[in-house]
Amino acid sequence: MEQEMKDFLSSLPEGFVAEALALTSPRDASRLSSVNSFFRSAAQWDSVWATFVPPECLPEAIDGSMREVFLRLCDHPIIIEQGNKEQSFWLDKWTGKKCYMLAARQLSIALFDSPTCWRWTSMEKSRFTEVAELINPCNGSHRQCQHFHLISEVRTQHM
Repeated sequence: MEQEMKDFLSSLPEGFVAEALALTSPRDASRLSSVNSFFRSAAQWDSVWATFVPPECLPEAIDGSMREVFLRLCDHPIIIEQGNKEQSFWLDKWTGKKCYMLAARQLSIALFDSPTCWRWTSMEKSRFTEVAELINPCNGSHRQCQHFHLISEVRTQHM
């Protein structure tokens, strides 16, 4: 039975398997590449990883393979500056979904500009130039509910 499966896989064109891998997720493509050398070879195709890289990030693909570009976008967030607004963008390594992080200056929080509650500072390990540091909780209760609607699911985050 195992020999028949090997013969079947080896009879398939590698491009066919690469196209099938491109229809999965980055996690599945990586896992399947560890099954055997045939899947590993197909998973190295740029066409597989190009499907996981958003089209607006393709100009980044000038140097290196598409897999390297994908991993770079996962491991090294990009800072996007629009005027005085900053946000960070990266890809989730397992799903390939786009992730965004807003800088604190873009948030609207009650008493945000109150110097008795918040202080603007910079932190060495922060990806943003400024961070808001909570000095003193103001106004008693601080439970806030934010609703984020994503294409794939709805999440509620309590802060």
